Amino acid sequence: MSLNFSIISRGTLLVTYKGKSMKISGELTFEPPVFYADINSMNKWEEPNDSIPVLEDEKREIIQLALENKGETKIVFD
Repeated sequence: MSLNFSIISRGTLLVTYKGKSMKISGELTFEPPVFYADINSMNKWEEPNDSIPVLEDEKREIIQLALENKGETKIVFD
């Protein structure tokens, strides 16, 4: 399964998973580059999928895939 993500601001990570997008709030630090993502903000898909619930299995898989990310910015969930 693939996960695409982009940091769209110092406080927002946009994740695309199985064709659905979700904004995750958090905080970006620069030295070293780490995005600290708030697990509690993983509760709603973006439109047009906003009526579909976010399942616990989906949350776990998103977290696992993000932790396996080998990009410049590390993602940490808390």
